[in-house]
Amino acid sequence: TSDGQPHEIKGLTAGATYTLREVTPADGYVTAADQKFQITAADGSVTSVTMKDDPTKYAFYKVDEDGAALSGAVLEVRSRKGTVIDRWTTDGSAHTIEGKLIVGQKYTLHEVSAPANYAVADDISFTVPDSSALQKITMTNKLKRVDFTFTKTSFTKTPLAGTTFDLYYCYDQTPGHTHSTLTSTSTGCWQMFDTQTSDANGSLTFSELIATRTYALIEKKATDGQQLASGYWLITYDERTGNSDTDWTVTPVGTELNMDFY
Repeated sequence: TSDGQPHEIKGLTAGATYTLREVTPADGYVTAADQKFQITAADGSVTSVTMKDDPTKYAFYKVDEDGAALSGAVLEVRSRKGTVIDRWTTDGSAHTIEGKLIVGQKYTLHEVSAPANYAVADDISFTVPDSSALQKITMTNKLKRVDFTFTKTSFTKTPLAGTTFDLYYCYDQTPGHTHSTLTSTSTGCWQMFDTQTSDANGSLTFSELIATRTYALIEKKATDGQQLASGYWLITYDERTGNSDTDWTVTPVGTELNMDFY
């Protein structure tokens, strides 16, 4: 077993060819290729043979569903026993680990926290091969899907059943985009997402909204005896305290918006 010092073997036959073979590499390194050598001198001079081990090499990438690099995720590589081998915060570039991961051992890439508005990705388990080639692992984050729940009430805070709402999303994600005005006859940049009607408690839930999108809520049919709202509401999600009502920003657009959200 190597100890950092040259190892000497005496008594090899001059003119003979031998093979130096690595049985087990040092931790963090891959098995070196066999080294063949021949004893050419019979005068007692030393034949020197050097074997070089290459380190294990890994590159870890964090991307979104479109393959674009993501910053702000906290990742760890953990051993089979749960020991943290490395921990880092993604910055949009690959994170490399060299000479730490042991050939044949199983590790897990674990996301401690995801970037804002993204769901935490599933763990990725991998076993280190006996290869000097750079190994690449990509972890993908999906945008967080969230539910938007509110209660339709009258001016006197009485829950109203039977009010129907249409929810639209803006399909134009261009930075600086100005939203079109949404009307019953003109949708512009708005695409229909879902329709819901308030229940006996005045409650409605729109499910699986993508956190980074802007939505527009418009009243399609009023409860019998109630005035139909003539404007609409812009709905955006702002991840501050987790998936809760306080994460929603509701901005009225237009007039006669007799709506309470709670």
